Amino acid sequence: MIIKKLGDFPFIYSDGKTKPSKKPMEVLFSSFSLDPLRTIVIGSSPLDLLSIRFYDSRVKFVCIKRKANCSKYSPYLQVDNLMELVKSLKRLKIEGN
Repeated sequence: MIIKKLGDFPFIYSDGKTKPSKKPMEVLFSSFSLDPLRTIVIGSSPLDLLSIRFYDSRVKFVCIKRKANCSKYSPYLQVDNLMELVKSLKRLKIEGN
């Protein structure tokens, strides 16, 4: 849904290299009128997770394991790769619009 709407929209990113920031999430949620209770964000680091939590703790965060382990910050789901993520979301009956 969002990828189709992005088009030429610039990337939304955090300019704070080592600190969590809710600013990118504010831009994302205000640009697309997202409902935090119906949103899952995919990230790969504790910094991603904390940035989302600082914005709104109701947003579900899925961590794809890369260099850092997100498990101590209690992600909604933690997987090894995108294929495992798709399978897990289907198993949980979570589908995109």
